[in-house]
Amino acid sequence: MKAKKRIDKPITKLKYNVLYLVKNPAVFRWLYPTLLWQMPTKNKTIYLTFDDGVTPELTPFIVAQLDAFDAKATFFLVGQQAEKHPELVALLLEKGHRLGNHTHNHCNGWKTDTATYCQSVADCAKVVETRLFRPPYGKISRSQIRALAPNYTIVMWDVIAGDFDPKADAATCLRRLKKYARSGSIVVLHDNARFADKVRQILPPLLQFYKEEGYKLELLP
Repeated sequence: MKAKKRIDKPITKLKYNVLYLVKNPAVFRWLYPTLLWQMPTKNKTIYLTFDDGVTPELTPFIVAQLDAFDAKATFFLVGQQAEKHPELVALLLEKGHRLGNHTHNHCNGWKTDTATYCQSVADCAKVVETRLFRPPYGKISRSQIRALAPNYTIVMWDVIAGDFDPKADAATCLRRLKKYARSGSIVVLHDNARFADKVRQILPPLLQFYKEEGYKLELLP
């Protein structure tokens, strides 16, 4: 019997029953218009972002690769990690990258009351000075949005690699980022020690591909 060809659909189900969309549909922007999903631009520009940092195992590697390709990125930092590794936060700033708030302890907005969630954001803000915020897991309630919107641009994404997905190998993640990212896309990878091996395989060929395609990698405003 001939084996069925595997089709890489832009939706994946993790073994712990969490759904994520590789390419977020336009309906999300309609449902949550105050959140930033992609950047309006007529230029060939992609906005590469990294969540969960900083980490000694991966942050220096990411910075070195970005340097090699004259690329900039926005790093959404967990406050606890920033407290542990201030030298890495300083490295990001020294190299001209931008910082974002990713809560102090990577809390899930759907499982956290608004007051506690906002306190975690405030605790992160003590060590990460920024007006950019991304909710961990992309999970945030409407009340949390209302509470944070006066002080933050809440940044979501257009394309996510799924590097956290144990069923998606590096080649699959790379293929997704090549296939779905377009001008104005906000792209997500993770600066997380658990996924370091995968990100080390993804990032150099990804940056090379975007360069060959004529894309510039810029900071979120």
